[in-house]
Amino acid sequence: MEVVDVNALLFADDLKLFMEISSPKDSLKLQSSLIAVEEWCKGNNMSVNPGKCSVVTFHRIKSPILYSYFISNSEIPRLLNVTDLGVCFSSDMGFTEHLNIICSKANKMLGFISRFSRGINNPSALRSLYCSLVRQLLEYASPVWSHYTVGAGTRLEALQRRFIRLVGVRIGYNYPDVPVEALTAELNIPTLSLRRDVADVLMLWKLVGAHVQCPDLLAEIGIRIPVNTRWAFQPQVPLHELRLQQSTGKICSPGEPCCIRVRFFR
Repeated sequence: MEVVDVNALLFADDLKLFMEISSPKDSLKLQSSLIAVEEWCKGNNMSVNPGKCSVVTFHRIKSPILYSYFISNSEIPRLLNVTDLGVCFSSDMGFTEHLNIICSKANKMLGFISRFSRGINNPSALRSLYCSLVRQLLEYASPVWSHYTVGAGTRLEALQRRFIRLVGVRIGYNYPDVPVEALTAELNIPTLSLRRDVADVLMLWKLVGAHVQCPDLLAEIGIRIPVNTRWAFQPQVPLHELRLQQSTGKICSPGEPCCIRVRFFR
């Protein structure tokens, strides 16, 4: 199978083809790749299910090029939102719909905990239920969709505050009088914002330490290397142009045995 000038991503039995569409010719290239995929499947006694296929145009312009793509003589439906590995991606390159989905699920799960744990007044037991059933919904794949607006962050924190008030009611407080901040500290529940920041740093550590192999992401990371303290400038070098020594955790320039001045997460 030959897919020309088109990027492809594979996971299990799922295939995603994507490319930048800047002219109708690019749309024709993508359609040709779809035909190549279909022919490869037929040659290997497999078939493509058009009902499970979809096309999404990610853009931030007013008039994107919208081309009708076909596979197995069926037009592929065009969607505004598509869910991939549990994360909802929107055509406007935002994650508002994903936030709507996870907040809805978390609210339903909080209601479930409230109804079916009426006989449980132990704060530690309630905390375990929240962390295992609710918080994981609000944090799944957060480095991908981590919010960039104050309103979205406030909305997520409100769900956690709702749980804290539930615990306060169970231990004897009236709902409006629950000391949310004090009870949060007592239960040792950090803010969701802080936990997302930790997840982002952990993801960076995995990229730098080569625990996650993703050259495209590494290419977006730039670091400043102090070459000589007497120099008036510090050059910025893309991280993917450096080499990491696994044994020492040091960053080395290509062709150099070791760079002793740079060390990540010492």
